[in-house]
Amino acid sequence: MDGEVVDVTDFNLSWASGAGAGYSTAAGVADWAEALTGGRLLRKETQKLRMNSIVPMTEDAGPIAPGYGLGIARIAGLYGHNRQLPGYNSYLGSDPSRALTVVIWVNLAPNAAGESPAQKIADKVLPLLLEQGS
Repeated sequence: MDGEVVDVTDFNLSWASGAGAGYSTAAGVADWAEALTGGRLLRKETQKLRMNSIVPMTEDAGPIAPGYGLGIARIAGLYGHNRQLPGYNSYLGSDPSRALTVVIWVNLAPNAAGESPAQKIADKVLPLLLEQGS
């Protein structure tokens, strides 16, 4: 495309099923992350089960070690999820105990190794935010 700007506002992402079925604002995504992690979506018992289901995905089991549980991830010390589609990827994370919510949107494709640019940014920014909040 030689650098040509293309408006994809009306591009149909239904091929990605639920991953591409919604449109939102950064504020809407932040609200979702806070509801997801703060217990506003599920009954108290179910939320506790969900948060306790997170297990480390690496040998490092520290508080910022990546982990995954029942539909929720711990990524870079916050709880939420990341997503990617060709040309778009995001990181959303929230920690109710710190009153911290972060949404990062990037309109770039993953690199050749499949790594998400939004996650790479989160990996650099979140330690700074968490350090300031300590």
